[in-house]
Amino acid sequence: MNTKDGFTISAFKMLLSIVALVIMLPMVYNLTDISFYVTVSVYVLGKFIELVSKIIERQLKIFYVIYIVGAIVGILAVAMCFYAFANTDVSNGVSNTITYNWILMGMTIAFCFIDIADFVYCICKLSYTKKKLQQFG
Repeated sequence: MNTKDGFTISAFKMLLSIVALVIMLPMVYNLTDISFYVTVSVYVLGKFIELVSKIIERQLKIFYVIYIVGAIVGILAVAMCFYAFANTDVSNGVSNTITYNWILMGMTIAFCFIDIADFVYCICKLSYTKKKLQQFG
């Protein structure tokens, strides 16, 4: 039992995920620019790589399920972004709709919830470790 639990890193990742969502939110309604799709694809690809690297780490079984579902959502979101890139006409803008953008935003929010779940788990682990150390100290 130790106090090294990744709490700070988890908190920082959660805050950066929330900042990324706040940056992407105003771009959802912009159908004439591909900046939303570029931003979502970069964010999701980064989180996808992080999730794949976490799958091999020792975790609770529920986190394996969360990470695998997150990886599947990531693959779908990146595929949707590439589909939007393929349907982009330079003179007419993107041929996708607001509903399409909100589905992508929902997938991005799912990645943020994975970071929040990691953060909550770190809080619980830190509390448990402190309680156990107080019993022995």
